[in-house]
Amino acid sequence: MNHEVYLRAFEADDYRATHPWRQDPEVYHLTTGNKFHVSLERERQWVFQKATDDSRDVYWAICDAQTHQMVGYLGIDRIDWRSRKANWCALIIGEKAYRNMHVTTQAIFLMLEHFFDQMNMHRLYSHQLADHKPAILLNRMVGFRKEGLLREALFKHGRYHDLLLIAMLREDYDRLRLRRAEENLPAPAEPE
Repeated sequence: MNHEVYLRAFEADDYRATHPWRQDPEVYHLTTGNKFHVSLERERQWVFQKATDDSRDVYWAICDAQTHQMVGYLGIDRIDWRSRKANWCALIIGEKAYRNMHVTTQAIFLMLEHFFDQMNMHRLYSHQLADHKPAILLNRMVGFRKEGLLREALFKHGRYHDLLLIAMLREDYDRLRLRRAEENLPAPAEPE
């Protein structure tokens, strides 16, 4: 089943959803983050900070358009307002039923639209595991370009991993938006 999703700002009680995802080995396995055992209180404080201060980072809840259930989240950090760039630091689809290409690409397109059109930014960059083939294909499909390889830059699962540096510039996003319009892809869902 293809679910339609929308993005919204974090709310203070979203920690109830994010905390179990942080403990889920399937979620953790393919991220560039290391596993931390986080108390419910620490998670509550982290979500509260993301919900109330967007000066250096912005987090969005990914929600089902029908049920309004939070199913994941996206985040950008290291916002540099002068150079109009930021790091795409998080994409978590926590609810298993939503872990598919349809939901993931919808959420990414919504994030890109907000980043480039609403925040008026110029460059979005990110690091991804060099051996995470589905993410590499997805990021290429949505317009990110490989800019480099960071050799053995992350220690995880008992060994060092290479990271890819990827980025999208405003001009890449504009081409993507034009291509999507030409392909007549459906508009993202609006919350009911």
